[in-house]
Amino acid sequence: MPFFLPPQWFYDIDNILDSVSVLVLLLIAFFSMSYYRISKRKNYLLLTASFSILALSFAIKVAYNFIIYHNLLSPLSLLEAHEFLESLPTFIVLAVFLHRFLHLVGLFLLYLLHQKVPKSSMFLLIYFAAVLTYFSRSAYYLFHLTTLFLLLFITWTYVGQWRLNKRSTTLLLTIGFATMALSQVLFMFYQITNLFYVAAEIIQVVAYLVLLITFILVLRHGKTK
Repeated sequence: MPFFLPPQWFYDIDNILDSVSVLVLLLIAFFSMSYYRISKRKNYLLLTASFSILALSFAIKVAYNFIIYHNLLSPLSLLEAHEFLESLPTFIVLAVFLHRFLHLVGLFLLYLLHQKVPKSSMFLLIYFAAVLTYFSRSAYYLFHLTTLFLLLFITWTYVGQWRLNKRSTTLLLTIGFATMALSQVLFMFYQITNLFYVAAEIIQVVAYLVLLITFILVLRHGKTK
């Protein structure tokens, strides 16, 4: 499974940013559950599940990145590191697979939130997520391209909602998911230069922070009502 190294100075920053993403996603899941308790709308249970799954996927990424950066690559030179990454240990390959699979499943659940899809179709979508993750081993951009399309579909849904209600929270959700989509575009080009990876990581965590602010505003509004 191809694994592209970010700049060496970005190793720990990379893990810090992804750890922030884990924390933010868990907070959003918590706020979603809190809003469910207020509104009793089952959609917020689906939101809780999707953001919890996304948080788990990032937690797995933080774990395998830490092992790769500080345990597997630290004694190697840069040339030896690139050669080593061509044949990663099996447990790292499985961890990367699980991260990507859970990430796609979490986004699929977010997409289903606004679509009338039979519950039986969810198993089919999970199957497609597994297949796409498997084939992204040899074509890493398939994972980011699929993620990009899912985020664009979600963003477009919120664009339609914002046109109808003109709410600031809906606009913030639109901006948050659009920013996440932009990060995936940059991730697809990080083989050209690892600085694209740096920019994508920063933009991605900003997007999650925007979503967190939105959910805090929604929760406060719900308590006021």
